[in-house]
Amino acid sequence: MLCAVANEPKPRDMLFSQTCGYPLETVFKEQAVRLGAPVYDVPGCSGPTHRAFFVVRENSPVRSLADLRGSVFLLNSPVSNSGMNLPRRTLAEIAGGKPFFREVIETGGHPASLERLLRDEGDAASIDNVIYAFWRKYRPEAAARVRMAGSNIHRLGGSVSKRGQSP
Repeated sequence: MLCAVANEPKPRDMLFSQTCGYPLETVFKEQAVRLGAPVYDVPGCSGPTHRAFFVVRENSPVRSLADLRGSVFLLNSPVSNSGMNLPRRTLAEIAGGKPFFREVIETGGHPASLERLLRDEGDAASIDNVIYAFWRKYRPEAAARVRMAGSNIHRLGGSVSKRGQSP
């Protein structure tokens, strides 16, 4: 059985899965083991690492990450590396220990965050660079309506894993 649901426990008959690295280290800790990390040929990847891009509407006045203070952030999932963990780490210094966003809205996925951004239901989202490249390729008209306002640090990307504690 293949399992690709990031927020649910791995079934006992799971052969392998690809999941975000952050849930593998938190939600699935001691349930699964990393076998490897894919290498993608898209902007923002370097070997098995990836990053996320802070995306805003094309007409947004945001020019730097500091300009996002007080905005509405569209969060794909609280257990997402590229949607929550990496942006949190990137913005921590700018935030200075104080609340940074006026509101955070959970959307359920990177594509949903992009769609809500286009509908003006939020001001910014942190989008996994692999998903962003795919979305830009297959939704060029929509992609023309957004732009990157910044990016975060490189981190080990999604993981191929199997149930258990050792390969």
